[in-house]
Amino acid sequence: MTGTAKYDRNPPAGGAHNDVWLNCGVYGRPVRNENAVHALEHGAVWITYRGSLAPAAIITLRRFVETHYKGTDRYLILRG
Repeated sequence: MTGTAKYDRNPPAGGAHNDVWLNCGVYGRPVRNENAVHALEHGAVWITYRGSLAPAAIITLRRFVETHYKGTDRYLILRG
């Protein structure tokens, strides 16, 4: 799909998605749900957190994703 999808939960766990999947990695800004859902369809793990999460916890999540994503066959996305 090319537009905006309506999902029954946030973040979405599946459903309508864009033709282009989201590259795995760490994103400092929100990403399009439609692209992330496509990545999920290919086996990615999407880790999201609320904006009110403590900065120390965000650093821990970033380190986890960066450590487990680079040079491995794991597919991780972190979005705040």
